[in-house]
Amino acid sequence: MASPLLLHTKFLIPRPRPDHLLRTQLLCQLRNCLTKKLVLISAPPGYGKTTLLASFAHEAMLPLVWYQLDSADNDPTVFLEYLIEGLRRTFPDLGHGTLNLLDDPESQLERVLMVFLNQVTASIENDFLIILEDYHWINNPENHRILDFLLEHQPPQMHFLISTRV
Repeated sequence: MASPLLLHTKFLIPRPRPDHLLRTQLLCQLRNCLTKKLVLISAPPGYGKTTLLASFAHEAMLPLVWYQLDSADNDPTVFLEYLIEGLRRTFPDLGHGTLNLLDDPESQLERVLMVFLNQVTASIENDFLIILEDYHWINNPENHRILDFLLEHQPPQMHFLISTRV
């Protein structure tokens, strides 16, 4: 069951506006990048990063997690709770052991991440996407280390799409 302490709107894919400009070429490039571990979209505010990712997410034929970041996500525990909850919305059997470790103040972060990745590897066979929207809000080095660890050890079926202003 989802934690009542998480803001569930952070998982909602934005709806395209009726007057949005369809960026066919960029969408095609995103589709072709799904063989990569990470796709980074970086542009100043107002350049359409969110619109592009939302359009892509709505047409994607793969399971995905949309996670809208903000400054509160600089806490590593909060960051991981949201990431795990996002995955549990798509893959309900995933993450129980990891959440238990997060609740234990004695757990080391690397151990939590290893358990998490082992659960993903064992539970999910097909490709899936994790979209981290507005990563520029993340400035805690510990969260950068979390993402580095996930990218370094991620299973081949896991793909990240990250948008940022920097």
